Parts: sequence; structure tokens; C-alpha cells
Amino acid sequence: MLPLWTLAVPALIGLWALSCWLYENLKSLVQIVIAVLTPYFVPAENKSLVERFGKWAVNNVGTNLDYPDDLDRVPEDKLWDVIHINIAAATMLTRIVLPGMKQRRQGAIVNISSGSELQPLPYMTTYAASKAYIRNFTLAMQYELEPFGITCQLVSPLFVTTKMNNFSTTLMKGGLFIPDAESYAKYAVFTLGKTKQTTGYWTHGIQYCLIRLSPEWVRTLVGGIMNKKFREEYHHAQKQTAATVAKAQ
Repeated sequence: MLPLWTLAVPALIGLWALSCWLYENLKSLVQIVIAVLTPYFVPAENKSLVERFGKWAVNNVGTNLDYPDDLDRVPEDKLWDVIHINIAAATMLTRIVLPGMKQRRQGAIVNISSGSELQPLPYMTTYAASKAYIRNFTLAMQYELEPFGITCQLVSPLFVTTKMNNFSTTLMKGGLFIPDAESYAKYAVFTLGKTKQTTGYWTHGIQYCLIRLSPEWVRTLVGGIMNKKFREEYHHAQKQTAATVAKAQ
């Protein structure tokens, strides 16, 4: 018969791993629930965003590739746009607003990342890498700014029906898990001041949680397959448009 400790140790390790996973995936929801309920029990905490943060900034600056493609086939200027706008501009804008916020010891910065941050993404390599940068940058800034009373929130949406995704007819159809920009924005603004890290939309939270259950190599493989499909949709739409124009002439 095996000693009791040989069974207890794996059980404790499994419990620890499960606890860590639950914390990482449910902390945002718990923080939002606490923030919503707190004003009912502590009326003094019922303040508007302006009262709580004073001036606040949303780094929604960002660009994407025209459509998923091999790195060597993407125009060089487009690659530089992704790097300069998604990485450099977001970093410098944050740096610009910090001195005033630190002096007032009040403020909020919201950086928009993407679900692409979760894994390397074939055919959208630079875009996904830029969003991984935003994630790490924002989480590090949270630590730096906490002593100054400044909130730094990371918002990581998944697919939304915006012009950035118009390379795919599937994505632009929308649906329960692909909200329109207006619906998404309402939910995302609601989370400000309630949690430091969120997807910004409830169905995106479900997807994000489930995606993290799979190994990185699986996520990368699935992402590559999806982007190949989106590229096919883009080229098919381009051919249809060209055929329509040719008929009209």
C-alpha cells in the first residue's frame, strides 16, 4: 500500500494548479461584482468615473494588417505601421500623460490589447506580437503606478465587427460571440474602475477562459488555420468585386 503522502502531494499540486487557474480566469468577474455591490453597502464609494479618476486616457490607437498573410508578402510600410502605432504610439502616449497623473496622484489609463495576445498567431505575426507587448507593458505599468493611486487597465477584446476585421465575411456577420462595436463599447466602459484586466465583453470572457485551457501550440495551430480561412474569404471577396466591376464596364 502506498504511503499517504504519495497520494497527498499530487492532490495538493493539482489543487494548487486548479486554484491558480480559477484565480486567473475569475478574478476579473469577482472584482466587477464587488465593485458593483460596494456602493450599496458603502455609499461613499458611489462615485462617477471623473470623481474617482479625474482625467483619464484610453489608448485605443491601433492598426491591423489588411488581411492575414505570410510575413514576406506584407508590404514593408504596413509592418512598420503596426510596430509604430500599436507599440511605439501606445508607449509614448502613456509616458506623456503620466507626469500630470502622478502629480495629482489620480488618473486612469486604459490600454486596448486583443485576444491575439494569448499565443503566437501565424499570418498575423506582427499584429499578435504587438498585442502581446501591450499586455506585458500594461501589466508592468499596473505595478509601477499602484503606489501613485493610478489605475492602469488592460482590455483584451476578441472579435468585434469593426473595419479592422472586414477581411472576413464570417466575422462581419457578427453574432453572440462577435458583438458590434457599440454593444462592445457599452460593456467595456462599464468595467472601467472595476477590474484591472478584462476582455470587456461577457461572451469574450467565456471564450478567453476556454482558450486558456488549451496548450499554446494548440492555440497557435488553430489560429493559423483560422487565418488561412480568413485569407481565403478575403481573396474570394476581392475576385467577386473585380468580376462585378468588369460586368459593369
